[in-house]
Amino acid sequence: MGEALMKMYETLDETAQKEAYDYVAYLVYKQQKQKTASQEHIDKFFGVLSDEDAAVMMAAVDECRRIEPDEW
Repeated sequence: MGEALMKMYETLDETAQKEAYDYVAYLVYKQQKQKTASQEHIDKFFGVLSDEDAAVMMAAVDECRRIEPDEW
C-alpha cells in the first residue's frame, strides 16, 4: 500500500503534495497523542487514592447519608 500511495503522491503538484504531507503529519501526531493517554498518565493527572484514604472518604459519605429522625 505504501508504494501505491507514493505513486499517487508523486502525481500531485507541489501545493497538493504539501497539503498531503500536512495531513499525514496531523494523522501521525493525533495517533501519537492518543497513545500517550495511558493509565499512568491518567493517574498522574487525576491522582490515585490509597485504600486507606478511600475507606475514610467512604465512611464520611456513609455518615452524611445517615438519617437522624429525631433531629427534625
